[in-house]
Amino acid sequence: MQVLEERRLLAGMLTSDDVIVRTGDNAPNLDTGNSDGNFSNFSEGPIFNESGLVLFQAKVTGSPTSSDSGLFQVSSSGTISNITREKQPVPAIQDGTLYDGISGAASQIPFPFNDSGQAVFVDRFNGVNYWENTGIFLGSNGNGPLLLVQEGSDAPGATSGSTNGKFNDLEGTYVTVNNAGRIAFRTDLYDTDNGNADNRAIFSTDANGNLIEIVREGQLIPGSATNGFSDFYYLSINNAGQVAFWGNTLNASVPDGIYVSNGDGSPLRVVMQTGQVFGSLGESFKIDGLISTSGINESGAVAFRSIIDDGDNGTIVRSVFTVAGNGTLKEVARTGDLLPDNEI
Repeated sequence: MQVLEERRLLAGMLTSDDVIVRTGDNAPNLDTGNSDGNFSNFSEGPIFNESGLVLFQAKVTGSPTSSDSGLFQVSSSGTISNITREKQPVPAIQDGTLYDGISGAASQIPFPFNDSGQAVFVDRFNGVNYWENTGIFLGSNGNGPLLLVQEGSDAPGATSGSTNGKFNDLEGTYVTVNNAGRIAFRTDLYDTDNGNADNRAIFSTDANGNLIEIVREGQLIPGSATNGFSDFYYLSINNAGQVAFWGNTLNASVPDGIYVSNGDGSPLRVVMQTGQVFGSLGESFKIDGLISTSGINESGAVAFRSIIDDGDNGTIVRSVFTVAGNGTLKEVARTGDLLPDNEI
C-alpha cells in the first residue's frame, strides 16, 4: 500500500489500484466517521506498522468544523479513520483542544506508530489560562488524545530542596513509541539545578506509564571520571524499554558514541565510540562520522550507519553495522559492495 497524492502517480511505476487515498477524497470526522472536508495535501510520508495499518498526515479543506489538519489511519481493508484532528478536545485540559492535530515527526525513523495502532505526536493546544501550551500526546482510533507530557510540568527525579527542572517548549520534540505504548524523547529543560550545564535530557515512560530519566547533560560517560555528555540525538526504544541514543560529549577530545540504557538505572552500555579501532585492518569510526539513526531491536542489538577511516591511506567509506547485545560488532555492508544481482 502507498499513501500518495494523485500527482505522485508515475507512469510505469504505480497504478490507480495502488492508491488508498488521494487529494479530494472525503476526510472522516471524529464522531461518526462521516465526511468532514476533503484531503488537500499529504504533508508527510506514510508509515506502515506490522499489523498492516498505515498512518499518514493530511491537510483538509472544506471542513464544516474548520478542522483543517490531522493524523489518519488506514486499515488493511482500506477504511480511513481519525487518530487526531485539529480542534479535537483534550480531556486533561480545561476547554482544551488540539491546535493542529498533526506531528512534525511522523515520517521519521524509528516510527512513532506501534503495532497496536497507537501514534505518539507533539502538538500545541488551546485552553483556559494555559500559556505553556505544548505537549506530547498518544492517540489511536477512537481513543485519545492522551496527554503524556506537558510543557512546564516537573521533570521526574526531584529531591527535597532541589529541582530536576521543568519541561521547556516541546514543539519539534522527536518522540518514539514501542508496542507497549512506552515512549522515549529528547527534550530541553528549564529551572534545573545547574542551568545550561544540565538542561538537556532523554526521558522515557516505564511499564506503569511513569516518566523516568534515561540520561542527562553533564552525566559522566561510561569509563570516564571527568567527562560528561553535552547532548543527545537519534534515539530509539525497543519493546523491552531499552533506549539507544547517540551521545555528544563536553570535551572535544573525548569521543562521541552510541549508548544503550536499560531504563532501570543500571550503567549505560557502550555500543560504539568515534575513533574506536576495529577489525584486523586497523579501521576506525571517523570522528563526527555517525550518519544515521541508532535503531535497537528486541534482542538489544543496535544498527547504525557510519563513516569509517580504512586505516591505510585515509580513504573514507560509508558502512552499515550492527552491534549485538553482547558487544559483537558486525559490518553488514559498505559502499562499493556488490548487490545480490552483481550490480554495484
